[in-house]
Amino acid sequence: MLTVGTGSDAIQPGKQYAFLFTQEAGIPYYCEVHPWMKGEVDIVHGALTS
Repeated sequence: MLTVGTGSDAIQPGKQYAFLFTQEAGIPYYCEVHPWMKGEVDIVHGALTS
């Protein structure tokens, strides 16, 4: 289970969460259940999406 920093509910196993970033930024994140699990999302203009 993972909590998303946008105020949404926890993501349950086997489920997905999507968010469309509209501005360049470096956004740090971490898992509230496992706080040692952390990283950063780097949003770059012109990057390809899948």
